[in-house]
Amino acid sequence: MTLSGRLLVASPHLVDPNFHRAVVLLLDHNDEGAFGVVLNRPLPVEVDAVLPGWQDVVSHPDGLFQGGPVGLDGALGIAVPAADPARRPPPSATAPAPTPPASEVPPTASPTAPAEDRSSDAWPGDPSSDPLPGDRSSSPLAGALPPGGARGDGTAQPPDDHLVDRFTGLFGLVDLDADPSTVVGRFTGLRIFAGHSGWGGGQLEEEIGEGAWFVVPSEPADVFTADPETLWSRVLHRQGGDLAMLAHYPPDLRLN
Repeated sequence: MTLSGRLLVASPHLVDPNFHRAVVLLLDHNDEGAFGVVLNRPLPVEVDAVLPGWQDVVSHPDGLFQGGPVGLDGALGIAVPAADPARRPPPSATAPAPTPPASEVPPTASPTAPAEDRSSDAWPGDPSSDPLPGDRSSSPLAGALPPGGARGDGTAQPPDDHLVDRFTGLFGLVDLDADPSTVVGRFTGLRIFAGHSGWGGGQLEEEIGEGAWFVVPSEPADVFTADPETLWSRVLHRQGGDLAMLAHYPPDLRLN
């Protein structure tokens, strides 16, 4: 069963600093692996410092967020595409361009990460663990992103239809190579992340089985929260039952 579009909430016992009290939105999950972004790691970096012109169109707080330890030199724009067609720019009065021949249509990307030998994986958070949870160079991110999802280097700008490309559930990826003014009105919230979190085939399932992560439903407000510092506690609290009790765990378990 795919977990795409759901949240991973770190167990209080997951002490790896990359994921301590982390809330991760899973953008893709299948037999080849999984990838997502950490929602509650704001950085002291303005968006305009790395993506000029985008500062005024992102949600508050309007800084850059660290999506995970993988691919920190890349950026992802996560948005909820606008549902109201009236908010989209009017269509061109000219006739639509003819469909290009099949040979010119870029193939749909799909995850291609190979299966890995994970026989030596240790408990997530153990300093001796190699690799760390969510830190896999074999993340399927590169093959899984639709056109326009990530900032590229010298790549051609995708068609207008891909300025905000619905990716999983309510969420879509924004073309960060576009002119920011062209995406205004196409989404109801936008957050830009540096880097991402990735798992090889079967790794995430094992970590969940060991109790490193709780899997819970996501809400759009989780991605665009104005108070990321309290997101971990708030997500757990709204689950009720035993998970709500965990929301009161102190950040340092030695104080418990």
